[in-house]
Amino acid sequence: MRLKENSNNIHNFGFSNFNTKINSNMKNLLNLLLLSMTLICFASCGDDDESSSDCTGILESGGEMKIDGGTFNLSIAQLLISSGFDGDIYLFQVGGISSDCNNVKTLSFSIEIPKDTELGGSYEIKDFFDAGLNDATAVNFIDQTVSPISQSLVEVKSGTIEITKHADREFSIDMAGDFVGGGSVTIDFRRKF
Repeated sequence: MRLKENSNNIHNFGFSNFNTKINSNMKNLLNLLLLSMTLICFASCGDDDESSSDCTGILESGGEMKIDGGTFNLSIAQLLISSGFDGDIYLFQVGGISSDCNNVKTLSFSIEIPKDTELGGSYEIKDFFDAGLNDATAVNFIDQTVSPISQSLVEVKSGTIEITKHADREFSIDMAGDFVGGGSVTIDFRRKF
């Protein structure tokens, strides 16, 4: 009986020592991996030309949008279509970036139209609680500046959104709206989503 106990103890001791070696090796491997990732990060961040202003990689969407008469390069263009309570919901998010890559302006809004109808026409901007079918709601305007860093999100409380359908998922959108707290904005663009 005693020999069997000692045999199990030796086996358990060897197994726990084996686990200790594996845990130690894994820690060393993770530390080496972390050190490598840190070095790669620093190496890729160095020697950048800080004076470059061509916005490479940001202007993937192409096209332009006019915001209060200024031209911005279209950088965000998203359309989500889903089923609502009474119809189909079109959720748009469209944004543009200034030519110096320092300012990004984004418009987002939602319109619910009756099922089996085409999106197009004039839609009044209303508060979420007052909106129904064929009204624009959740209309928000975001203005972000890189340097000096600033960001604002303002709800558009009233106005109109004109949508013209040119082809399947290709729309011209013109919006004129008034902000909560004062101020206004006009936006127009054409995009295939």
